[in-house]
Amino acid sequence: MDTNDDPVSRAERALYDIQELADSTAEHHPY
Repeated sequence: MDTNDDPVSRAERALYDIQELADSTAEHHPY
């Protein structure tokens, strides 16, 4: 079974990418 196509793994990677993006934008726009 290919775990790379696992929906849970894909969702976790998406959430990680979103958090990374949020962290980078927070650095550029501190409120």
